[in-house]
Amino acid sequence: AVADGVVTEAPWDNASGFYVVIRHTMADGSRYYSRYLHQWESGVIVGVGQEVKAGQQIGAVGNSGNSTGAHLHLEIHDSNGTPISPSHWLEQRGAVFLGEGC
Repeated sequence: AVADGVVTEAPWDNASGFYVVIRHTMADGSRYYSRYLHQWESGVIVGVGQEVKAGQQIGAVGNSGNSTGAHLHLEIHDSNGTPISPSHWLEQRGAVFLGEGC
């Protein structure tokens, strides 16, 4: 998980495969949603309503749905559902690149 939050969805669909959505409420009261798509079915290890912490493992990188290979598809959306650049959002919150071996 990119930040502390609550799991709001953990379903499957044809395009996204098995995915998880987490609602993040920031210190200023703003809300954001992170989405983790194309996970393996047996790899999703969180459920709806579960509280998660930043850095907590929520699933396993997979190749489900409309995917051509195993990878993590990360999306960040604002409270209106508008997509935001994940790298920009993470950078604004002090995230740092840990390297390719991570």
